[in-house]
Amino acid sequence: MILLILLAPSLITAQYTEHIQDIHKYITYQAWELVKAQHPEVINSVMNQRVGHWQDGNLNGTGPWQKGYIVTGAYREDEEDVVYGYPFPYVSATHFWDADLGDNAGFNPPPHNRIYDNAYKKMLAYWTGKTGDRNWLEIGPFFYNLIPYYVRVKYDSLHSAYKDHSKFVVTHWLDIGNGNWYEEDPPMSLIPFLVKNSNSYSFAEGDALAKRICWEIVGRLCHLIEDSGIPAHAHNDLHLFGDYFETDYIPQVYSNYDWMDAFQQGGLVNINNKSYPHRYAIFTTNQIADRFSSDDYHGDENLYYSPAYSNENYEQQINPAYQYIASQNISTTTSPQQHAHVSADRLFVYTIRSVAGFLWYVYNKFGIVSDQTPRINGFSYNLPDQFVFNGETLELTCNASGTNLSYQWLVRVCDTSNICNSNIPGLTVTQQGNKLRIFNHGFRNNWTCLKYDSLCTSGGSNAAPDPLHLYIGVKISNLAGSDTKFYNFNSGRLVSIHPNQHLRPSPFAGCPLVLTHDGNKFVFENNILHKSEFQENKDKDITDKLVLKTLPAINPADSTVTIAVDENSIDRSYFDKFSLLSVDHPVNTNLSVTNNNDLVTFNASQILSPAAAEISGIDVTEILQYDTTEGKSVNGFHKRLYVCKVY
Repeated sequence: MILLILLAPSLITAQYTEHIQDIHKYITYQAWELVKAQHPEVINSVMNQRVGHWQDGNLNGTGPWQKGYIVTGAYREDEEDVVYGYPFPYVSATHFWDADLGDNAGFNPPPHNRIYDNAYKKMLAYWTGKTGDRNWLEIGPFFYNLIPYYVRVKYDSLHSAYKDHSKFVVTHWLDIGNGNWYEEDPPMSLIPFLVKNSNSYSFAEGDALAKRICWEIVGRLCHLIEDSGIPAHAHNDLHLFGDYFETDYIPQVYSNYDWMDAFQQGGLVNINNKSYPHRYAIFTTNQIADRFSSDDYHGDENLYYSPAYSNENYEQQINPAYQYIASQNISTTTSPQQHAHVSADRLFVYTIRSVAGFLWYVYNKFGIVSDQTPRINGFSYNLPDQFVFNGETLELTCNASGTNLSYQWLVRVCDTSNICNSNIPGLTVTQQGNKLRIFNHGFRNNWTCLKYDSLCTSGGSNAAPDPLHLYIGVKISNLAGSDTKFYNFNSGRLVSIHPNQHLRPSPFAGCPLVLTHDGNKFVFENNILHKSEFQENKDKDITDKLVLKTLPAINPADSTVTIAVDENSIDRSYFDKFSLLSVDHPVNTNLSVTNNNDLVTFNASQILSPAAAEISGIDVTEILQYDTTEGKSVNGFHKRLYVCKVY
């Protein structure tokens, strides 16, 4: 008992001091610099944004999944065990692997009451979302509004979970009040689980959390490869009191080696074409480390592995390293103090290469797409001219090429002062991605030259103001750059869009016309007061009914519909009442209004039209432009559209 009590503080001290965590961040950072040098397309990618700088202490965090950077995961893998939940001081007990003993070889440190999974098995657990004996990982705690959430999740693979966050599935959750774990039955996707069980967690915040988890796990996987590049870890050497190479030598010289040394040694180790890519990265690193002695164990040149891996060609990386080490007169029993400079030159640099190969593998498995330089190719415009009449919605579409584009629209009413950006009464401007919408819901052309003096006509403040000009531009951008253009920019001149306080001019002439607003524009229905000029109606109030052809849009704010009446001739019409009727009628029937203003329904398929028309014995078929080319009768729902012109 006394021996165990004395050993425990030593173990705690060793576990705390043996890992110089900034070195893990450094190796990870240099590995990504090597990827960038060999594959410069990754520079304009989201992954490049999620690596982080190794000297940024703010990225270390105080718990998992806070920062969402790869270097964060590389740092925090020594802070907490999010796979097995092993507490301090055994957080790093799963960072060892004597690969000569096989894939399942465990680690049994004092007090020898537990066998810990090796670093390779932990690597697979991270990637597959489950351990060998349980179908989940413990990824808590993480905090939201100071509330800790402890959950266990599973997923098919890390790359599938990155592409589709619904693959993160909660299997268990911890009741903080009583300390008990409860099974989530059936398992529920992580983001909906958080939204359901939190007062204010949003789907957007859940999505951001899932991304942070993925990127930090990538960093934790890098850490496991990096620990395999330490001879003591390759020998299952606990090194309770530290290890010369890891604890004393490397912290002094690591910054002397960078991605350029790794490039000269052979560049990143490509594992994308390997059948067992994770094993290739960690095994080759491990076996080069295994060639060197640690403080308490000799090295060896054994390359024992299952015949299942015979096609992986580990020797392609290992044999040149062994030959170089032998050429430097380093034996398997040479002390760390004597071989440290060779270990750094060969092993430390190879670790950078191996981690770089893994990061390049992640880039491809995650399906990361590097941004292409953005370019605006032009604009699409939904209206027939440069005017936005009352009730109309302009929809301007920016047609662009590039990937992962963000859009920043600019709408100005003048070109001078800040007031040009002020809101315009009667106009509502909204933007969504590559589309800009301007809704004219009551614009009035009543501003003054004092407010928009740069747009006034000559003649001073008494001159009539020009029509309001809307100058519209857009900036598109991604990680590869940006492009900015204005709508209808031609020869250095801005061709503007003009809102108008009136309805769009009618294509028809005659009596007042009814228009229905369909949500984007006013649609002409038909003319009304069709008998107002008859002699028998002189000095009489006229009531007219019209069946709407367009379904009116319902304003969600007040459940109203908008219908307009437009008099576009020199006539004057007076109205004292409008009514909107809703008529229920049987399915497959149509509603109509008779000549006497009666509402009737009819079955169009049962109505036959004559082959000719006449009035008082006079043939008026041609006058009505009635079509008789397809038979002597015309049935309802015919494929040809028949139009009766109004004169």
